[in-house]
Amino acid sequence: MATISDLSQDLAEEILSRLPLTFLRKIRFTCKKWNDLSKHRSFTKKQISVAKKRQSKDCQAMIMVMNYRVYLTSVNLLGTGSNVYPSIKRQGTLMGLNDANRRVDISTVFHCDGLLLCITKELSSRLVVCNPYLGQTMWIKPRNSYHEMDSYALGYDKSLRSYKILRFVDYAEDQICEFELYSLETSSWKVLDVTPDWDLGPHHHRG
Repeated sequence: MATISDLSQDLAEEILSRLPLTFLRKIRFTCKKWNDLSKHRSFTKKQISVAKKRQSKDCQAMIMVMNYRVYLTSVNLLGTGSNVYPSIKRQGTLMGLNDANRRVDISTVFHCDGLLLCITKELSSRLVVCNPYLGQTMWIKPRNSYHEMDSYALGYDKSLRSYKILRFVDYAEDQICEFELYSLETSSWKVLDVTPDWDLGPHHHRG
């Protein structure tokens, strides 16, 4: 007799992607196959697609930083009807961001497929990658040291099936810039042999 765990991957993904995130966190531990499936990138993309379809045309889910905390918000910029005004509602707070039992302030957030790259609000910024679904955090150690004017990006390398962090290091006093790539798969930095033919200037923004 076939059981739920015998479902094909496509069908299991379709069913699990329709469950609320809070409920999914609980049931994924009842079946090893479902737990493994929930970590696949294909499932994450399907879950994000289903979540977007649930939203109204006027409301959009966004990740926002307010008072140095990271929130999932529902943003309605148009309103619905003559008595409803544009609004921003908090749907949840990113938990687990602490260091030695002290609160960590976040200045900037980047996201890719549900992963969050958070930059701390410090003179020598630190990086932490969060997976809100799995409740996991990973502090990223620098190759040398981080700087206040560093710029970052978070993306996915399809060829290597690995999430990576791009860091632009600008040593203004020495008129030197470097590009570094961090792989979450190998937990290592790599200096890119890149010589840009453009100049960001002294007023570029992190992001």
